[in-house]
Amino acid sequence: MGFKILERNYRIRFLGEIDIIALKDEKIHFIEVKTRKSLLFGSPEESYSLKKQERVIKTALSYLIEKNLKRCFQIDLVALTINENNKVEGIKIYENAIQFRD
Repeated sequence: MGFKILERNYRIRFLGEIDIIALKDEKIHFIEVKTRKSLLFGSPEESYSLKKQERVIKTALSYLIEKNLKRCFQIDLVALTINENNKVEGIKIYENAIQFRD
């Protein structure tokens, strides 16, 4: 896919965590991974709340400032469903997975 992994589980105390930070085509991708074994409590996508999105945005911006990076970026979501044997049954990738509020 052409991604170069820059960070995994990047965390800023009291702010948030980003699962994967990667570089592709000179653009930084902040990637949130949501996994579910059962859809009993909703899909992986449904757990990507506005509050979580806000924390990811703040953490991503802090990362860019900390690393003194002036690049285009986007925030993506990877939604995984796995079975009881931890084998992937479904994967969906959402590019630019941020919902902005009015």
